[in-house]
Amino acid sequence: MIIRICAFTLKGWELADKIEESFKEHIFERRSTDIKLDAWARDSFFIKAPIIFIGAAGIAVRAIAGSVSDKLTDSPVLVIDQSGKYVIPILSGHVGGANRLALEIGERLSMIPVITTATDVNSSFSVDEFAVANRLTIVNREGIRRVASKILETGSITMSISPDIDSETLKADNFFVDNNIKLLAYPPENRVDLIISGDDKLIDKAELFLKPKEYILGIGCKRGSSEGNIRKTVEEVLAQYDIDINSIAAIGTIDIKEREYGLCAYAQKEKIPLLTFSAQELETVEGNFAQSEFVKSVTGVSNVCERAAVCGAIYYGGDSDNTSIIIPKRSGQGITIALARRKVKLISG
Repeated sequence: MIIRICAFTLKGWELADKIEESFKEHIFERRSTDIKLDAWARDSFFIKAPIIFIGAAGIAVRAIAGSVSDKLTDSPVLVIDQSGKYVIPILSGHVGGANRLALEIGERLSMIPVITTATDVNSSFSVDEFAVANRLTIVNREGIRRVASKILETGSITMSISPDIDSETLKADNFFVDNNIKLLAYPPENRVDLIISGDDKLIDKAELFLKPKEYILGIGCKRGSSEGNIRKTVEEVLAQYDIDINSIAAIGTIDIKEREYGLCAYAQKEKIPLLTFSAQELETVEGNFAQSEFVKSVTGVSNVCERAAVCGAIYYGGDSDNTSIIIPKRSGQGITIALARRKVKLISG
């Protein structure tokens, strides 16, 4: 992940050093003093990068004011006081992941996360956070507020889940009982608060309709591949098979590409999680995959894209029996693409 960070004092930059040292898996970009703060923030929003301000919250609010537009796509924004005592997510806490990042920073650097979102304060079920964790598309976004309001006001909601979606883990974890969710038959006879299904015809029966993202995109690329070339290759391949990018649950690749800038930038702009797997993990996954001795000599595994797609499908769906390669290895401009379908399996978070 590419994270933008800025500070305004020497003490603040010393804290930035500690943050970067504690999160070596991410790419950090610091604001240069010759770039206006609001312009820097605007560019950060354009690439969907999380922003960490080390300083006063008021400075951060003024910096991002002109860029804030959509709670489902805005960058997550956090503020940390320069003494490193508090970490405060101020924008995109749930969908953007600011709350999760604040909690992780707090754990790694012994800071106190200050979470202010209503469902978290009241220890209530957060439907948008649930959607993110399970890679579900929020179709009728206006329903988020209505369902969240009902949860806060009454403490309970109704839900209906398509039988082709595995919800056994939720049942085993007492998810429905703990969150006071009444599980109704599918398809529901009457209007319900929340429907999870791939059948768009049921949208009118739900206050909020969540649609599973059923595909995992596997990508392999040569070092230095640009975000533009990766985007062009993916778009061309998906267009051939009439696959919508919004149905992609995650991108899988090998761990040595964890900080590959073009790949990270592409995943971030599309707001798709980037999952990385070791060569050993990729090599042990079962399946009939294309083989390349050259790729093996470089990465330690004979195929990255197909194996990574299957590994990603297993990560989000269960085991290899529940996955299938939909698009076998396709190559272009030093980039390889494959697509796997996952078994949709719901988790509590």
